Amino acid sequence: MNVDALVYGPVADPHHAAETIASFGAHCIIGIPTQVLAVATDRTGTKIGKDRIESLLLTTDYVPKAIAETLKKIWGCRVYTHYGMTEMGFGGGVECDALDGYHLREADLYCEVIDPDTGEICSEGISGEIVFTTLTRQGMPLIRYRTGDIARMIIESCPCGSHLKRMEYAEGRRERAVCLGSGGVLKISELDEALFGIQGLLDYRANVSTASDGSFQLHIDVHRSENDWPIHGDMMKALERIGAIRQNVAAGCLKTPIVQFNMEGRWITTGAAKRKSSSPMTPPSEFLLKQLNRDHRSC
Repeated sequence: MNVDALVYGPVADPHHAAETIASFGAHCIIGIPTQVLAVATDRTGTKIGKDRIESLLLTTDYVPKAIAETLKKIWGCRVYTHYGMTEMGFGGGVECDALDGYHLREADLYCEVIDPDTGEICSEGISGEIVFTTLTRQGMPLIRYRTGDIARMIIESCPCGSHLKRMEYAEGRRERAVCLGSGGVLKISELDEALFGIQGLLDYRANVSTASDGSFQLHIDVHRSENDWPIHGDMMKALERIGAIRQNVAAGCLKTPIVQFNMEGRWITTGAAKRKSSSPMTPPSEFLLKQLNRDHRSC
């Protein structure tokens, strides 16, 4: 292909990574969403993008649309996303130029959608839990392996003309939903979309604990950029827009969220954390919504 590649590894220093990209002259970047975001918002990273970066492939982790949109604005490039996990081997599927769902590796994986409660196969086009069976693997073959991801297969043909089966973007992992007191369900994907659109926010961790009076408390630890953006107010407004939070705060079942800022450094991950099998929606007591390793995706 006459293409040179540079393997950089996990980004511990976004400025150094941006300088490396600039000196190498990269036109395409493949990386973990939050780490690419940190590089793009660095003062050097912001400068190199508009003139040089042509495309991004975000992988290893769940990709919030808010991050993809921010990267498009900063670098003016096309942003592709990849779906996969360690158990799939080389990954599950990737977007084409239509940017409308993942084309799956049907030669190696047979993917199905099941009802997460009954295990029955869902009708075409209906959302459910993604399960897959390996077709060519000799080591660690899997049959109807439950991913815990909720999505549906897209029935309509893709504009690119490919006949490969296409899966819509996963709605998030079923086990990463918390049932709160008044019946509302808080999903990690909702937090991602609400918070990653805030200027200056690079990453966050969140957990829900049970207070002494029986109500719940949402704690959010935020990693922000070096710029002194006044984002606390934006954080509270974004959280209020999430229906499950607004509903439970009004009902007195959830205390006002506590937001803290972490200025001591980034949370680094290789993206290789092992996926957990799915489980019923977790009760809120000391439930960690976003782990240190952000293991939504592993590939």
